[in-house]
Amino acid sequence: MKLRIFPLALIGSLLFLVIFWVVRSQTLAGAKMSAEPGTPSGQAFGTQTLTASDIGGSLPVSALALQRYAHSAIVTQTVAGIDLSVTNLRYEKDDFFKIKIAVDVCYRLPDNKDWGIYEAIVQSDGQQFLLHGGTLLEVAEAREDGTKHIVRFEGQGMEVEDVPSDGVSYRCDALSFFPYPPLAEGLELSSAILTIKSLRALPREGQDCEFYLTAVQEALKQDGAGIELACTQGEWGRYNLQIVNKLAGMSEKEARSVVMQYADRVWTVEGPWVFEGKLISADAWLAMP
Repeated sequence: MKLRIFPLALIGSLLFLVIFWVVRSQTLAGAKMSAEPGTPSGQAFGTQTLTASDIGGSLPVSALALQRYAHSAIVTQTVAGIDLSVTNLRYEKDDFFKIKIAVDVCYRLPDNKDWGIYEAIVQSDGQQFLLHGGTLLEVAEAREDGTKHIVRFEGQGMEVEDVPSDGVSYRCDALSFFPYPPLAEGLELSSAILTIKSLRALPREGQDCEFYLTAVQEALKQDGAGIELACTQGEWGRYNLQIVNKLAGMSEKEARSVVMQYADRVWTVEGPWVFEGKLISADAWLAMP
């Protein structure tokens, strides 16, 4: 399997800060997440709270996968049928941004498209931190031959493992958040609220036509949009999407706009998954067993 790691959010720190979308104020209520190992908080809003010692049983696949990376309590929340687990909520100094926040997450994938976290934000002590990017830790693909193909990334290397499949694919990332607006000086942070707003997928390399002719075309048909697609897949990942039928009076540009809206809907899963917890310094986090 050839893996493509696409950006988890808009890339480039300076451009990211200039082209900043307005974040709507929300009522941020969610699952309490303790950053102290062995001290999980209580249940909240249907959230399952786990410690790093809770292995086995009927735990969600995202929590089981995150055990490998957890130095603190694991918290899981399920929204839209997707269980998403977080751990290791931490902050560290940064030469340019003064401070950044990081967290490790694992989440169930709806299917085998190239899913990633698309929009997320952290709020801490009156300061907001925007998702800057992340590092892929691990990805597992449940295959039709009854195996699960797992790839883990460590440093410059990777570990590949094939195990019997349980039919569930997942992904784990280490996410990084930087302050907006930039800080004039560092902060002493004590707690934070993490809101993961949505997941988004892209077709894997060479599967663009398959995506449009199945998922998107089916959604168009179900809604009676009156648009029919054709697609030819070329070399080097190139593809040619064509509108072969559309409603009378609809222009080609309008039809393509509708198709893109449906594509966006099909490859996006809306949350939010919301977690609240204590922040620890990166030094204290690294010292944890």
